[in-house]
Amino acid sequence: MTAVDESELTSVSPAQLVIVRKPALYERASIQLLSAAVLLALGGGAWRIRSAALRKRSTLLEQMVEEKAGDLTLANRELAEANEELARAKEALEEANRDLDQIASTDLLAFVVSDLLSRHLIGKDRLFFDFLRSLSPGPGPFDVRNLPVA
Repeated sequence: MTAVDESELTSVSPAQLVIVRKPALYERASIQLLSAAVLLALGGGAWRIRSAALRKRSTLLEQMVEEKAGDLTLANRELAEANEELARAKEALEEANRDLDQIASTDLLAFVVSDLLSRHLIGKDRLFFDFLRSLSPGPGPFDVRNLPVA
């Protein structure tokens, strides 16, 4: 390229044009460093906020777990007590059944013997049987006072 002035004279040396442009604001090193620092600070702050929220949630969940564990322990204790009570009731029922079986068999035997004796006793023997009946100890397996005499 050659330079020409108003009189149309050309210069012998080549023309040079120096253009100086100021960098845009975002292109400056100080702004780029400041932006990086702000981004790091924002990231660190967000991380700290998230970590605090997670710790709070973790504490809340631990409290809930402890509460539920306490409820389960109480429920297990109540269940064990109910099982023990059922076992005692079962044992009492079995014992009552054994007693009833014994009483029933003894009363039935006493009734049969009483009936047989009363049918075959006469006179003094019958009086002796009535005397024995009057000596019966009261309600129980050997109570023969209320048995009918044929």
